[in-house]
Amino acid sequence: MIPLVAGIRAIVGKDNIHFAIQRIYEAVLAPQAWEEAAASIVTAIGADWGFLIATQGGVTALSVSAGLELVLARGLQREFQKRLPEWIKNIPVGTPRRQSTEISDSDFKLTHIYNEVVKPANMFYGLVLPVSYSDTRQVYFSAGRHLGAIDFGEADLSAATMIAPHLAAALNAHSHMVSADLRANGAFDLLMRLNIGVVLLDSKAQPVFVNPYAEALCEPRDGLIINHQEVSALVLSDAKNLRDTIGCTIDTNGDRAAPRCYVSRRSPRLPLIVRAIPVMPFDSADGVRHNVCATLLIFDPERPVAVNQSDVAKTFGLTPREAEFAALLARGHDVDEAALMMGIKSETAREYLKDIEGKTQTHRQSQLVSLLLRGGTDIFRE
Repeated sequence: MIPLVAGIRAIVGKDNIHFAIQRIYEAVLAPQAWEEAAASIVTAIGADWGFLIATQGGVTALSVSAGLELVLARGLQREFQKRLPEWIKNIPVGTPRRQSTEISDSDFKLTHIYNEVVKPANMFYGLVLPVSYSDTRQVYFSAGRHLGAIDFGEADLSAATMIAPHLAAALNAHSHMVSADLRANGAFDLLMRLNIGVVLLDSKAQPVFVNPYAEALCEPRDGLIINHQEVSALVLSDAKNLRDTIGCTIDTNGDRAAPRCYVSRRSPRLPLIVRAIPVMPFDSADGVRHNVCATLLIFDPERPVAVNQSDVAKTFGLTPREAEFAALLARGHDVDEAALMMGIKSETAREYLKDIEGKTQTHRQSQLVSLLLRGGTDIFRE
């Protein structure tokens, strides 16, 4: 009977592997299916939870978990993105490894991953699979088992090894499709360089693209939350308003003004401003993916104003020193402060102000600053 049971298990195991591979390729064309694909991998390797993360240029391009609480999945995402352990970096690409063979149990219990994610999840033994790794792109799949369960065996490693190349191929195709769609007419490069948070949402209000500035706004964990499932907020009332704003935008026919809401931050910080814009079918030809239904623009009112001195000089015919002085005024400095920073006398600074107002056809300093902020603000990263 034992050989028969073993044979049945082997057949079931192969079916689970084939099912996982099928789900992986389906997710290429249906990004919302990555969660189901991750769950199928978890089943195929006999794990209790799984986590898939892909980063591109330091930005999370895909983050999916199965069987793991959302707060713990976020913690695991931070660990892989911000402080990946050396023992994981040393694992060859395409080769699944047991955590127990790469680091001792005693050392593992001292790691951030163990104390911030594994222990709170009541897990212990883990498996890590580096799917792909380069200077600009890293993809990892990790899995774990409940505390008290046995370690991953050779059959589990074999299943992960069979799945690895298919996962790499599917994610590579997914990356190319996203890049191709967004790069049309330079959309991808523009969105990546904006000093404004940009999040593209599908019909289920799930993010399909998050630019670096929006990612940075989430880093302090002070108000805004962005993950593979949703855009939300720590304050419940803000989360509801944000959800209602997004829902209204996705449902609209584009015949109303873009709604806005606010995401509170810890006092004395000012709240973030979130504006939602519907993406209509005719917009899709301009580089936005066809499954994008809404765009969120996220503004930080505390962001230091950056005025492009070269643009200001060319636009209004200012000298380099006048442009430098004007930029200091636009950043909130008064005339005396600007003079001190430039190493000139206050009288000279006031002459600058008079000449600049003449060239810009403004009559008060407040008018000048308003004009500079409208026409000279640098909204792109270098």
